[in-house]
Amino acid sequence: MAWLSPGLARAAAHYLLYAL
Repeated sequence: MAWLSPGLARAAAHYLLYAL
């Protein structure tokens, strides 16, 4: 699932940005 890694990283970044 190497293609999912970038997607998860992007989703996590967006989640953190919204959390802030």
